[in-house]
Amino acid sequence: PPKRERRRIQSLTYYIIKLLETMITTINTYIFRALDLYPYDLEEAVQALEMALSYDENNATALCLMGRVHAEMLREYEVGIEYYEKVLAEEPKNLVVQEHYLKALLWNDDEDKALEFIEYAMKIKGADVANLYLYKALCYEHKEEYEEAMKYLKIAPKYAYNNDFGTYCSEENDRIKKKNFLASKEPKEENENEKEEEKPTKTKRFGFLF
Repeated sequence: PPKRERRRIQSLTYYIIKLLETMITTINTYIFRALDLYPYDLEEAVQALEMALSYDENNATALCLMGRVHAEMLREYEVGIEYYEKVLAEEPKNLVVQEHYLKALLWNDDEDKALEFIEYAMKIKGADVANLYLYKALCYEHKEEYEEAMKYLKIAPKYAYNNDFGTYCSEENDRIKKKNFLASKEPKEENENEKEEEKPTKTKRFGFLF
C-alpha cells in the first residue's frame, strides 16, 4: 500500500492497542478496589465488580468474587454457583475458583455434583490435590458415609507440603470418628408403610466442561 495508507494503518493499530491497554487498566482498577473492599463494604465492592463486568462480562476474577458475595455473604448459594460455573465455562482449568465452587456446592447440599467436579479437577495440572481430597472427605461426611470420609482424610495429607494441613486432617478425622460412633449407636428407624421415593433421573453434569 502507499506510504500514507501504511501510516494510517499504523496509527489505527496504535490507537486500538492503547484503547485496549486503557480498558484492561480500568478493569483491573475496579477489580483491585473490589478485592480491597470485600467483605467489609459489600455495597461498594459490588458496585466495583459491576463496573468491571460492564467492560468484560467474562472476567474470571470479577465473576469469582461476585460468586463469593452471593454464596458466602448473602447465602444465595445457587446464584453463587451460577457465577462460578460462568468462570469454569470460560476457563475450565481455573484453579482459583475450585475451592469456592466446592464450598457453595456443599452448602447447597449438592454433594454428588461436588464429587463429580472433584474427579474432574484432580486431572488439572497445578490443582491442589490435598485440598481436593479434603473436600472429597467432607462430601462423604455430608452424605453420612463416615468411613469413606475418614478414608480420604488419611489420603489427603500425603499430597500436602506442610504440617498444619496434616494436623487439621487428623483433627477432622477424630471429629468424624466420633460422629461415626454416635451414628452406630442410633436405633434404626423402620417404617414398612413408607414407600421408597422414586429417585430422580440423573442428568449429565458439567456439560460446559466436557
